Amino acid sequence: MCGGTHRKMKAVKEDGRGQFGVNMEPLILLLQLFCVAAGRDPLQIDPHRVSGLLGKDVRLDCTFDRGRTRADLQIHWDRIERSLYKRVHSYHSGRDDLHDQDADYRGRTSLFPEDFSNGNASLLISNVRVADAGAYSCFVVYPSGPEEHRKELVVLAPYTDPELTYDELLDSLTCNSSGGFPLASLSWTHTSGQDYTSASSTQAHLSPMGVYDIHSTLRGDFKKEDMCCSIFNRDLDETKTHCFGRETPGAGAASPTYFALLGVFCVLMAVTLCATLAVYYRDHLPHSVCVHSWRLRRRITKFSSPVTIKLLGLEFNGIPSLMNSCVWAFKNKGDFQNVAKADMEGAVNGKPLEIKLTEFITLKKEKFLKLTDNNGFEDMQECLNRWNEEAKTEKSVFVFVYRCDRVMSVKLKKEIEQLLMDLTTLSGLYPYVVLTFMNRNGSKALETFSWPESLRVFFVHNYTKDDKKRSSARDLTFLEFLQACIVKAGGAEQQRALMR
Repeated sequence: MCGGTHRKMKAVKEDGRGQFGVNMEPLILLLQLFCVAAGRDPLQIDPHRVSGLLGKDVRLDCTFDRGRTRADLQIHWDRIERSLYKRVHSYHSGRDDLHDQDADYRGRTSLFPEDFSNGNASLLISNVRVADAGAYSCFVVYPSGPEEHRKELVVLAPYTDPELTYDELLDSLTCNSSGGFPLASLSWTHTSGQDYTSASSTQAHLSPMGVYDIHSTLRGDFKKEDMCCSIFNRDLDETKTHCFGRETPGAGAASPTYFALLGVFCVLMAVTLCATLAVYYRDHLPHSVCVHSWRLRRRITKFSSPVTIKLLGLEFNGIPSLMNSCVWAFKNKGDFQNVAKADMEGAVNGKPLEIKLTEFITLKKEKFLKLTDNNGFEDMQECLNRWNEEAKTEKSVFVFVYRCDRVMSVKLKKEIEQLLMDLTTLSGLYPYVVLTFMNRNGSKALETFSWPESLRVFFVHNYTKDDKKRSSARDLTFLEFLQACIVKAGGAEQQRALMR
């Protein structure tokens, strides 16, 4: 209310006078001074939330006392963004006035003039978009002064039914679901009830339409016929599940003849496939186990352009363990080594640390970030200046690391978002985000890192001295992360060489 009161002078007549010729500007100024003195906006104490489905119509209710209004009824609806007001719809002098309407709402808004006599100033928004979500102001002008009411619009969209596919070469299951909002959580479960989510690699991307597409890959020792993928949209209280090999609801049963023919066809295809793979493995691949991991290690080894992967984050968020995990997954031999001094004084006190992964690739733990009471992250401007100088002589990829099971305050979220924008400006590349300690709470943390078509987020399950049971699926998450970093850092020629 306070941040946009200066815009509300348009709510009175052009000469700034009300129905009785009284100058309204002193009243508006008094209202502004009251808000400043109070230190906050009283209308934000209990905002009313309204949920709207993507592509549908939504109504934002607003009522007023018809007995107090002037003969020339004035109603103004605005969208509030960072204390700035964007005009959504206006009504005065007995008709709609849309010359100041924001372009995003053209042709999509209307009031209910037939209900004005009942004190109804509600707004109808048609074909709701994800970008419509946010705070709205309903502004009604009385002879005694302007009065404002607020609504908060939350936009929701259901996800498609999960689609499961099986990759025989990698022995992996993939689950895809798209078109939903806000970000949903994805989980893998066995028909016995056992949770396999921690063995999966899950990524989410914002489409140009502003909705999420979720992709998850599961690898491990299991029978694919016993696995189910579920998408849970908490805001819609909606869960969609698909189990591999099971008919979707409503599908008809196939005839015995169909299964007999399908069986013969599958046997012939299996014989052909086995013969083809045997020849391929014999001639091209020295090892048939973990083919994808072998290829990634080979690409990382071949990378020949100096790059530093700079890991940033708060204390106790898994940065040293991430370094240990990347080294062990890449080396692929020997016992687990605590090369980054995780859980030791060298890691806890936040000293910088560099580890050479290859001749050209360096993993660097920067000084741990520390959030201050008033000035954001401690010494952040000094760090940005130093990184800017280093960028003149070295190629860097910035990575922000965060434990997804930790509660994030509003202040911390704001500072992290500012840091990511600063890093993008500094390097010209969007930083990567790694969420450690993967679990079903990860989707909530992911909401902080949801810039459209920019940030890529990796979920990893770090190896530690107490949790070092090795698996190909677990190694693969670190190898895919390392490959993404060097591809981002390398030029076009390097990228083509890596893909050979």
